[in-house]
Amino acid sequence: MTHIRHTASTSALIAIAVFAVIAVTGPSMRAADPVFTNKGRFRIPYQLDVDEIKRLGASEIQLHVSTDKGRNWRRVDSVPPVAGKFTFDAAGDGDYAFAVRTVDREGELHPPGPLTASLVVTVDTAAPSLQLEVEASAEGEVTVRWQADDIHLDVDSLRLEHLDPTSDGWQPMQIVATDGGQTSWAVTGVGSVHVRGTISDEAGNETIAEAEANITTHPNSPLLPDRSQVRGPIAENETNPNLPSDLGEGSLPSINPSNGPFSRPVSATPQQQPAVTQQPRWNNMPAPQAVTSVRRVNSTTFQIGYELDDVGPSGVSSVELYLSEDDGQKWYHYGVDEDGKSPFQLTVPNDGTYGFAIRVKSGVGLAHNPPQPSERPELVVVVDRKPPQATILPLKQGQGTSPNQLVIEWTLTDEALAEHPVALYFAERQSGPWQPITGWQPNTGQYTWNFGPDMPKQVFIRLEARDAAGNIARVDSDAPMVIDLSRPTARIIEVESVQ
Repeated sequence: MTHIRHTASTSALIAIAVFAVIAVTGPSMRAADPVFTNKGRFRIPYQLDVDEIKRLGASEIQLHVSTDKGRNWRRVDSVPPVAGKFTFDAAGDGDYAFAVRTVDREGELHPPGPLTASLVVTVDTAAPSLQLEVEASAEGEVTVRWQADDIHLDVDSLRLEHLDPTSDGWQPMQIVATDGGQTSWAVTGVGSVHVRGTISDEAGNETIAEAEANITTHPNSPLLPDRSQVRGPIAENETNPNLPSDLGEGSLPSINPSNGPFSRPVSATPQQQPAVTQQPRWNNMPAPQAVTSVRRVNSTTFQIGYELDDVGPSGVSSVELYLSEDDGQKWYHYGVDEDGKSPFQLTVPNDGTYGFAIRVKSGVGLAHNPPQPSERPELVVVVDRKPPQATILPLKQGQGTSPNQLVIEWTLTDEALAEHPVALYFAERQSGPWQPITGWQPNTGQYTWNFGPDMPKQVFIRLEARDAAGNIARVDSDAPMVIDLSRPTARIIEVESVQ
């Protein structure tokens, strides 16, 4: 279900002066691009050429309006020259073209002849529509679709955020701003997925929409979503760093510390293995080798999902996991998956790189050979709980023709950053609330932010950085950046002699 609310006001009296100025003397001007407002009543300031007004002996300034693109005009206001402004009440939404004339002491109009628009104001008090739809599959894939509509839609203003069981607060969604589209990501765990979006039109009317969906069953596998036997792989795929990585604590296979960190090493000869319950009858055939894949996680406790292939009529009596800390030079028997069903949950003692291989024993005791020394792992897991190291460098406001730019620079280091590791935020106070500047983007070391006229007088900047294992670092600028768009001037007021 989508919830929508709009923000717009039609009662306030505003001035258009910040957008345009109407001249009252000289030749007619060509109207510039329309000025948008969401107010039905506004002021239109004007400027005077004082010397010309005196020469003409101006008695009044007239305001004329056209609602049919200048074909027909009507006078709507007349004020003394010293008034400095008109007040206009719009009859409704639409385009209003304005022109002014000066009436001199003789009653003559300036400029003479047909009127020409010098200002066009578009009154738009209707907020845009924004429809959000969220779907969550049992495999943990979340899909968000959006559709926005408005005659004056500002597509670039679209912002989407999500909050799911694995996210640390609301997270901006990196999307291409269009009036309609969709995006997807994978979520581990169960619970509600919330999505909210905002979009505005050119007049500043804003719509906020919210939607949610529930993941009611544990995802089979975000990495292998179409394989029904896989119950829970380890969390992070290097080719897809957006997948969440911390699967939490749970019941763990026992580890015997008396023989190294894991239960027992595997020698080159299968017959020399220490006795275990129902010792498998090795078939003296090497296990089929798969291409080694690499995953990254930010927890020493994780899960490995597996599939059972070529199961015979006797079924499966055990699933055993082997581990290597040196890329297969030496193997340890980690343990047995007691229920024989994916996933295999395990823990390792420290950060580091671990190789894994799995062996399955049939109901009559047949199994492939254990991994032998120098045999490459089927899966490599890099455990990395250290977040990236990030620093925000001193902020710089643009100069010259670009005063409305803020140059944000940073340093970022990590052994394996995510593909798009950086996101930027701003806030007027260090306590927040924080608003997104960008979604997740490449680590370029610099971002030039073009801010709007409603920029606060000071801003703090926050940088979030993530690595391929899902660790997130967050740093804030030490001091606020004072935003100053004024251009000081000076006037000579007197001359004094110096003795």
